[in-house]
Amino acid sequence: MHEQNDEYLQRIEQAVGHSGADFWTSYWAVRHEFDAGTVTAAEYWQLVSNHLGRTIKDPQEAAKIDIESWLNPNEEMVAYIEQLSATNVSIGLLSNITQELADAMLDRNEWLQLFNPLIFSCNTGFAKPQPEIYELAVAALGVEPHDVLFVDDRPVNVTGAQTVGLSTHLFTSKETLMPVVEAHLAG
Repeated sequence: MHEQNDEYLQRIEQAVGHSGADFWTSYWAVRHEFDAGTVTAAEYWQLVSNHLGRTIKDPQEAAKIDIESWLNPNEEMVAYIEQLSATNVSIGLLSNITQELADAMLDRNEWLQLFNPLIFSCNTGFAKPQPEIYELAVAALGVEPHDVLFVDDRPVNVTGAQTVGLSTHLFTSKETLMPVVEAHLAG
């Protein structure tokens, strides 16, 4: 999926009633619990409010827009996943994601069924970069950690995967990923 774009970020700020770095610091500071499934959407937005030290104008609208903001598939990567899947490469998905977002993604994206396992953090009680979630993924794949190539666009998640022995790649583009995947499969 693509990162949230500026239009959605502005819409979230409007629903929240606050903008700028202070809000986004609060948004991310308490996101781990939400992604791990240990707090509800209402509890998450209250945590954001507490961290920010200000009331959220419309937490329900902010939650709705937040979900929408993450639902933009990277079609180039979807095609690449389909290509890899057609060659019988085992592909798993490990995503830090809330239950509401997971439900929306599953409803809108049949291509998610190409992943086995399909692990959403909200169903585990853990979230990247906690070691336990990588260990769950490796166990679900039925391989040794060094056999896994973990790809993520966040350095902290790549570092977390390295701590449990996974081979890793910091995602920046399909063009930089493809040779890494080919080398891993050849090795």
